[in-house]
Amino acid sequence: MIEVYNPTQAEVLFKYIEHPKWFVLGGVGYGIECQCVRKHWPDVEILACEPIPETRAWQIHEQGFPDPDRMLPFALWDEPGTIQMMFKGQQSSAARPGMFDGSSESIPVESTTLDILDSRFGPFEDAVLWLDVEHAEYKVLLGGRQLIQSGRVKVLNIEYMETSTTIKEAVVMLESWGYRLAEKHQVHQNHHDRIYVHASL
Repeated sequence: MIEVYNPTQAEVLFKYIEHPKWFVLGGVGYGIECQCVRKHWPDVEILACEPIPETRAWQIHEQGFPDPDRMLPFALWDEPGTIQMMFKGQQSSAARPGMFDGSSESIPVESTTLDILDSRFGPFEDAVLWLDVEHAEYKVLLGGRQLIQSGRVKVLNIEYMETSTTIKEAVVMLESWGYRLAEKHQVHQNHHDRIYVHASL
C-alpha cells in the first residue's frame, strides 16, 4: 500500500536510502530541501541547476543552498541548447515550459541534460534525484535516459500534476525502467509529489 502524508520537505526521502552519494536537483525552492538533506547526509554530493541569475542568488542567499559552486546556470531538458523559459520574479524552475499568466515573461536560457551532468560531474552513483519542474518531467527524464535506466538513481522524487498528460508518460517510462511508486506526499487538490524507488533497493 502507498503511504500518503505531508512530511517536512525532503525528510520523506530518508527512509528509502541510507547513504546516497549524490543528491541531484532541478526545480523550485530546493535551497531549503538541501539544508535538510545535508543535515541528514553530511557527506552527500549536491548538484543543482538554475538558469536565472536572480533565482540562483535567491536560492543561495535566501533559501540557504549549501554549495553555491554546485548550482549550475542551466535548465534541465532533453537536449543541450537554448530554450525559452517562463518565469515570474523569483518563481523560476530549472525547466518551466510556461505555467504562469500574462504577467510572466519568457527568456532564453541555456539547457543541459542529466546525462551530460552525469558524464561531466559524476558518475552519479547511488543517487537521489529531486525534480519539481512544472510539467517538464518527461523532457528532463528523457535527458537522463542513460543515467536513470542504469539504475544508479536509486530514489527519484517528481511532482505529479493531475491535469498533465506528459507526467503520465513519464510514469510509464519510469516503470519500464525498473522503478516502482513507493509513496505520495505533499498532497494537494490537483497535484502531489511521488517517490519512485529502483528495483535494486
